[in-house]
Amino acid sequence: MLLALALVLLAATSSSAQGPATAKRPSVNLSVLGLASIHPVDDAYVGGPYLDRGLGGVGPGAAVMVDLVGPTGPTLAVEFSAANVDVFQTGRLVGGQDTGAGGATGRLRDPMLSILGGFTFGRTTTTTVVVGPGYVDAVPTQDGERIDRFDDPAVEEGAGQIAVGGGLHSRRALGHRVSLVASARYARVPRSLRAQELGVSPHVFRLGLGLSLRLGG
Repeated sequence: MLLALALVLLAATSSSAQGPATAKRPSVNLSVLGLASIHPVDDAYVGGPYLDRGLGGVGPGAAVMVDLVGPTGPTLAVEFSAANVDVFQTGRLVGGQDTGAGGATGRLRDPMLSILGGFTFGRTTTTTVVVGPGYVDAVPTQDGERIDRFDDPAVEEGAGQIAVGGGLHSRRALGHRVSLVASARYARVPRSLRAQELGVSPHVFRLGLGLSLRLGG
């Protein structure tokens, strides 16, 4: 999947030299993508009896995107994405016992609804650069239970629901309406102190590959 993504993005980059997208009227595209969601680990609390490993890694996910591309290239996109990253952790910060005893399975999903603005370049193969805010549920779970279920000040400190990010996506036409689409996204997600204690980083990277359907005429 990543090899195909790289090939599409490379081809799209070369095509962007053709200049802004031009069309007689705006186009609306619906895209569905499979994701590889990358969550780096914050290892500030990892070590000793407190935490054996941080909550992070690479997991599968999915995204749905609708974007409107103006005749001269201005673009507005609405995108929803989510993923699953599971890590079994032990330590006092997990269940009160030293590392190696007890433990729980931590999970990150980070479902995110983003509104992105940007510009589209190219014609047959297009590249779109976007940036904007997103609403995210950034609360991890332990054994299926949200970590904010208890009245703990640490789950409030630093917590938030607005992420900021952006990236690019590229399309290569497969037919009159259908295109292959590849995407790369980055978001900075607010994390509570309690999430940081579990090794959760604010950085989220999502690479996607899927199909795009042009709607309308």
